[in-house]
Amino acid sequence: MSKILFLTLILSSSVIYANTIKINQILRPVSHDDVFLILGSDAQVYEVNKFEKELIDLARAAHEFQDDVELTLSKNKLRNKRNTVTSLEITNLLSVEKSEVEFSIPTPLDNFNLTMVTPSTGKKMFDSMNRRTRRSSQCYNRAHVWAYEIYKKYSTSQEKMNLGKVWIFFTQKYIRDFKHKWWFHIATYTQFKDSVKTFVMDRSYTKKPVPLKEWTDIFMKNDAECKEVKFYSHYRANQKNESCFIIKSSMYYWQPFNIENLEKGEAQKTRFDIEELERAYKNAIRRWDGDIL
Repeated sequence: MSKILFLTLILSSSVIYANTIKINQILRPVSHDDVFLILGSDAQVYEVNKFEKELIDLARAAHEFQDDVELTLSKNKLRNKRNTVTSLEITNLLSVEKSEVEFSIPTPLDNFNLTMVTPSTGKKMFDSMNRRTRRSSQCYNRAHVWAYEIYKKYSTSQEKMNLGKVWIFFTQKYIRDFKHKWWFHIATYTQFKDSVKTFVMDRSYTKKPVPLKEWTDIFMKNDAECKEVKFYSHYRANQKNESCFIIKSSMYYWQPFNIENLEKGEAQKTRFDIEELERAYKNAIRRWDGDIL
């Protein structure tokens, strides 16, 4: 199906700024709600007035074909409030159709060995995490830089220092009930020797490695227990009754589409991708000089 390149709908003169994303999902209004919700690849939840039919139709087309879109936003002045989409521009020409192949679905942790560390080493790694992160950077970019730098700094000729990544995905129910601004968040994690607990290392929100439940409680206003699942489809298929889900992955997975695409036949990620690292550094690190360790 062909589409017009750079098709733009200008629906408001109150333009504040633009943001380029992929649309992960579009949620319909419920009850007395008057907005559609767009879940973006940048973890943000954006609002679209339900009467903006042409904009919504364009968003659905972009979502169906996984096109990049540039959203023009009327930014909410309150930091924890969602922003409103005032226009949407498709920036891809065509979407590539993939041939159907038979495959067994791997999990994001398959063929990956998490490195067990002592509590003191875990704290040392946490304290060494790059502090020059931008306040406005995306969580997945910060986590990617942190995981890569820990890997480079602490790996030896005898052992790799493999951190995992832990993803918390918020459901439609939670997003609506609490008017939540994000639909996912991500951080690095490790496991201490002689312990079965997951310890999350999220320098943006904690001062040391913390147990998984302590980390999720930072974001869950209802103190919900987030169910841990292996596949992205488990989260997508259970939006009505749960508040959140946890998925663990190797350190190589950068954005949610990397995990989702495993169920579409794409290969597992077994190494850091240089282009993804460069994009992560550019977004996450202040005064980045273009050098990757």
